[in-house]
Amino acid sequence: MREPSASSACRVNLPRAVVTVTRAGRSRFTRADAVYAAALREHFGRHLTAAQARALTAALAPVAEGRATRGAGSRTVRTG
Repeated sequence: MREPSASSACRVNLPRAVVTVTRAGRSRFTRADAVYAAALREHFGRHLTAAQARALTAALAPVAEGRATRGAGSRTVRTG
């Protein structure tokens, strides 16, 4: 008997949950995101030169592009 691979076993056995983001939830997320971005600028970005910020932006572009490909509203959260 063949053992299932770890990846196929996870796909089959993981518990699932479906959530819907309400307008109020999206609004709250948007406000929180603005606070988070400001904190990043204050505590992280202010320590970078303009050239370093451009280099970091370029380095992280593949991450942003990958997220855009999946869709900005798409999130996968795994628990357990």
